[in-house]
Amino acid sequence: MSVQSFRCSRLPNLTRLRDTCVTLQVKKPLFTGFLENYPFCSEERVGHCKYEIDREPERLKQLLEMAGRERLFNKTQKLQRELRKRSFDETLYRGIMEGLGYRHNKAPFRRLADIVPISAVREITSSAPRLDRAMTLQSLYFGASGLFSNIEVQLWDAETRAYCEALAQTWEGIKYAAGPVRLHKKDWTLAGVRPANFPLRRMAGLSFLMAERFEKGPGEAATNFGKAIKSCGDIKQIKRELDKFSALLCCEGYGYWAHHIVPGGKRLDAVPSLIGEPLAHAIALNTVVPLLLARAAQREDTLLRDRLLDLYSIFPSLDKHRITKLMQHRLWGKNGTGGKILAREINQQGLIQIFNDFCDENVLNCSLCPLPRMLYLSGDDTD
Repeated sequence: MSVQSFRCSRLPNLTRLRDTCVTLQVKKPLFTGFLENYPFCSEERVGHCKYEIDREPERLKQLLEMAGRERLFNKTQKLQRELRKRSFDETLYRGIMEGLGYRHNKAPFRRLADIVPISAVREITSSAPRLDRAMTLQSLYFGASGLFSNIEVQLWDAETRAYCEALAQTWEGIKYAAGPVRLHKKDWTLAGVRPANFPLRRMAGLSFLMAERFEKGPGEAATNFGKAIKSCGDIKQIKRELDKFSALLCCEGYGYWAHHIVPGGKRLDAVPSLIGEPLAHAIALNTVVPLLLARAAQREDTLLRDRLLDLYSIFPSLDKHRITKLMQHRLWGKNGTGGKILAREINQQGLIQIFNDFCDENVLNCSLCPLPRMLYLSGDDTD
């Protein structure tokens, strides 16, 4: 069954609604970089839709929820296509890898998932001694990533040298498990990335998850999560199950990473988590929920679908995306925050969907944008 036919009747298709409101096609601007230079400190270039929102703010809330669900269904359709080529476990593994890339390194993490597929991870975890599994997987990810090549180990402290030498020795014995292609340092974005978000830290956290939490693969844990929320009787129980599942995706520092933020850095008594709660929730929302929704569509499991949509509708807001910041300015002006509307992630996702459907196409032609008309239509009462 397709996602389109699996949609609830009460969730109208935003794209269809948009298409009924405009026949005019506006080409994309020929420049880039406007996001970073947008004048957030002034009222210049706020959207024409702002004035409609000021008059009828409730109409925007309705449209954002529609747009947020449309974005979820778009992700679900993409994952349905993935499931035709790969297993549920492999698809989830790749989705987790992409999520660990955060904003700057999604593409290289996807490539890393190709080089170190879940079959290679299973081979390592089934053959290495239990106490060595996480360290062995670290060596595999680090070596395949290219981020540990040509390191001036002799310039570092004794603890770091011992750690790097152990990684290098392990890598020599297991590099056969990775594909023939290797990533290089130039493939990764490190400039502008906070040290706590460096790719090596995320790989170290993933190594622990795959070695200790997901020995049988992350798919089993996600499947159990889906079964658990199907048995829930209310939103509070669903939220508790979400928190339990997200906790599985979190990872505190261990081994060398219990006292270092970056290799060779100062030894610290406390360091940030390798995978913290905000990132775990983001992976749950952006990968696990749409993937389970894709499976529910395949199996015509309406109960799982409804529970997932309930969960998505109450999911608390995550960290603000650069696009949501831009849209916040366009819709509410320099002093506007969106208030309680943006307290739920579905509405923030709706902002991104509206940006992709409207603002990205009409940033130079705001007067041609059909969104103000849509806000008007969404509030119409028809007999």
